Amino acid sequence: MFVQRTRDDELSAFMNELLSDETPDFRRRLITALSRLKPEQWDALEAVALELMKDPALSSSARVSTQPEKPLTRAEKVELYNQQLLFEEEREKQASSANESDAV
Repeated sequence: MFVQRTRDDELSAFMNELLSDETPDFRRRLITALSRLKPEQWDALEAVALELMKDPALSSSARVSTQPEKPLTRAEKVELYNQQLLFEEEREKQASSANESDAV
């Protein structure tokens, strides 16, 4: 018999799986980066996600309309850049750590 899980149950299972695996894979780096986002960055990320989900075969008039994107402020751009640097530093640390454990 199939038991349907709620979204919260699915999310909880995913996070438990992710946290139990120490492998520095993309999923773990992505969740770490997401956990550091500020509310306005979540709005920008949502706009990007909606854009990525658009079917390029659809005409522009048939696409789901979203709120018009407002340009990022200088402070928001700097914050996004800093987040990217932190993300890359974390990835490099994890790769270095993985290489050291492989050498042992």
